[in-house]
Amino acid sequence: MKPITLTIFSLAFLFGIISVHCERSDHHCGPAYGNPGCSEGRCCSIHGWCGGAAAYCSGGNCDYQCWVYLSGSSLRNTNNNIASVQKIISESVFNEMFKHTKDCPSKGFYSYDAFITAAASFPGFCSTGDAATRKRELAAFLAKTSQATAGQRSDSQDAYAWGYCHINTTTIGGENDYCTSPNWPCAPGQKYNSRGPIQLTHNHNYGLVGEALGIDLINNPELVATNPVVSFKTAIWFWMTRHENKPSGQESSLDVVTSSIGYYKRYCDMLEVSYGDGTTSFSDGSRIRMPVF
Repeated sequence: MKPITLTIFSLAFLFGIISVHCERSDHHCGPAYGNPGCSEGRCCSIHGWCGGAAAYCSGGNCDYQCWVYLSGSSLRNTNNNIASVQKIISESVFNEMFKHTKDCPSKGFYSYDAFITAAASFPGFCSTGDAATRKRELAAFLAKTSQATAGQRSDSQDAYAWGYCHINTTTIGGENDYCTSPNWPCAPGQKYNSRGPIQLTHNHNYGLVGEALGIDLINNPELVATNPVVSFKTAIWFWMTRHENKPSGQESSLDVVTSSIGYYKRYCDMLEVSYGDGTTSFSDGSRIRMPVF
């Protein structure tokens, strides 16, 4: 089956902040580009990109248009967002989507309650647009993370029901500690190999998402594999946040690339929503890739 590009249309960026100021179309900023401004509520990171999370706006990560403090206001749980996500997907539908997880190495780690709790920390997650748009965003998120955690199940009669089967897949058994960036000094004895729904990899990414969530993942990277709420939070944060070499999962006119359209279609069917008009053939490979700095 050919990989597919899913085009998700959304009106808001990260945490529902809408861009109203002039920002370069490629989102570059900093002295190398003449110090152009970023959109309202977004900051220029020391790496020369505009973004709206702590990875761009907080402390030593920020060059200008910096925020004093982000996580307290942007990553709080809200009953409204719990209700919003629960309206899209019920526990019974979620469990049917991932009906084999208790028979997999993950052993039920990725629970509905953990997902709903994590989603409540991100008011912009699956909350923008009409009901169909919100359902498609959720289907696309679950498809992307299912692709990362399913393992080799392409020969299965029920191939697209094996998402969330693994906590660690792409680097399991490897000796690489993925300590690749000097910007986030690695803790002695710790490895930053792939963990969780998005397969978070490399010390830089652990540092960025940990700072945004207010969790020390540099010294405690194993939390992504042992705490299901933290694990889902890292995946949702990565989905919603623009990274230097790739856009966020919510960005307007975004091409979300997945190697298996089967997951997306199955989840749309279960959420009782059409697939949308933005699906086109895509011929390139599409493993989920972590940016390396």
